[in-house]
This record gives sequence, C-alpha cells and structure tokens, in this order.
Amino acid sequence: MKKLTYLLLVCLLFSCAEKNYSDIHEAKTSLDYQGTYVGTLPCADCEGIATKLILAEDTFSLETTYLGKSQEVISNTGTYSWTKQKNVIQLSNQDYYWVIENQLVKLDMQGNKISGALADKYYLKKEMPIQSPIIGTWKITEIMGQPIKTIGAKIPVLKFSSDGRFSGNAGCNTIGGAFVLKEPLGIQFSKMISTLMACADMQQEEQLKQALETTDNFSLSENRLTLNKGRMAPLVTLIKMP
Repeated sequence: MKKLTYLLLVCLLFSCAEKNYSDIHEAKTSLDYQGTYVGTLPCADCEGIATKLILAEDTFSLETTYLGKSQEVISNTGTYSWTKQKNVIQLSNQDYYWVIENQLVKLDMQGNKISGALADKYYLKKEMPIQSPIIGTWKITEIMGQPIKTIGAKIPVLKFSSDGRFSGNAGCNTIGGAFVLKEPLGIQFSKMISTLMACADMQQEEQLKQALETTDNFSLSENRLTLNKGRMAPLVTLIKMP
C-alpha cells in the first residue's frame, strides 16, 4: 500500500512539472509576442518614463527617457527568459513583464502585478505593422510642381516602411524620419533628420524637406502617389518602383 502511494505521489509530481513546462511553452507559441512595444510608464520624480521595448526570440532591446527631467535616451540590451508564472518574462536587467495579446504589463520587482491608482498605466502597447499600399519605394518625379532634377547617379526616391519609418533623397542628401497614417488618407511626417553634404542643388533638397513638413494627406492612382496639403496642388509627385 505504501509503495502504491509513493508511486502515485511521484506520478503527480511529474504531472505537475509537465503541466508547468506546458504552460510556459504554450505562452511562447500561442501568443505572437515578438515585436516592438511602446508606452509611458509612471515615474516618481518625472513626468513619465517613455519606454520602447523590442522583443526578439531570446533577446531584448530597451530604450527609456525620463520625460521632463532629461532628453537622454538610456539604452539597454540583453536576454530574457520565461518564468514559471504563466506568460511572464524576466529581462536580464531584472524587470518582469506579463505578456498578453498585443500588450506587455510591467510587474513589480517580485514579478507581481502592480496595484493602486496607477495600475492601468503600466501597459506597453505593441506597434503593429502598417498595412497600406504606400509601403514600398517610390521615385520622386516632381516637387512643388516642378520636374525634379537628377543630381549624379542617385535616383530621387522616398521609401516607406511598415514600421512607420521613411527614408529617401532628392538626389544628394539622405533624409529620414517617421510617418503616421490617419484615416482615410491623412499622413504626417515627423522626427526628420538629414545628412549635411554640400550639394549642387540645395534648393531642391530644401523644397523636399519643406514639402514633407507641410504634407497632411496623400492620394493614390494606380502606380502614382501624391503628397498634398489640403486641396492644394500636389507638393510631391511619385511613381511606384518595382
């Protein structure tokens, strides 16, 4: 009888261990969790902690900025692992996050959910890939109604990526930044930066920058894209490249 009880106890322990492993394995496979998560987390002595956390298969990249206190972006990279708690990961910097559908919830230092008045402020939302026909590479044909001049061997283009970034050139300097689409045909460019080479036609460079800063909508017709301001004449005209 004692032998039977011992065997049953051993089986029960193995069953629990298998269940715990199964729960962890299920969390990793049932949720499409890899990607970029952003949000502003509560801060005791600043306006908030702007947070960007990128999860790859076993590694992470974390960027934080203490708003109202410093403009410095603090970067941290490392690995993470799944804990015995279902759907909870621990970063190598000791931070815990609960993984749910398209969101991460920051937990306390013991891996428990944070309670209190600010409990709903500890969420990071997953950035979803942009689904739009403008994604891809477009050749610039006109800026401010004038045919673009080719400078050297560089083809003037704008490239739109599904992560909300864009890059391109007007024939010389490279320009890049972020864009946001708004329903139905709104678009806004921001965070633009550019290289600073001395170019043969700086006017064309400046016109492209001004056009992007002014643009608030776009229109599409087959393989032709125009960037516009209100109902005015197109600021930039482009054609789709293969």
